[in-house]
Amino acid sequence: LHNMLDVIIEQWKAELELDGVEVRYYPNAKIRDQPCRVIESNHQQQTKETKFYLTRLYIDKKTSLPVRVEQYGWPATKGGEPPLIEMYMYQNLRTNQGMTDQDFSTKNPQYKC
Repeated sequence: LHNMLDVIIEQWKAELELDGVEVRYYPNAKIRDQPCRVIESNHQQQTKETKFYLTRLYIDKKTSLPVRVEQYGWPATKGGEPPLIEMYMYQNLRTNQGMTDQDFSTKNPQYKC
């Protein structure tokens, strides 16, 4: 989650310098039955600085965790459908599961290494 969000933040920071970026906010979106908020950026013109035509970031309303990112390429024709280039999605996330440093240690005897 951290890396995914870092990449999107860096991308959007770079896009702040560009003209023709539209940003939309959808406070009542859903992924299946999961209520989300969506932030979407869209470019009006393709430039060497714009890697994607459209980016959508889905944020779970209950946990405020980013749960999905969609990145679309440029449509082949004006007004055409943009192709989905990347999509990352996390489902059934459970946080604070009581894990300790020992759970991540290579010296943990339960790993039988």
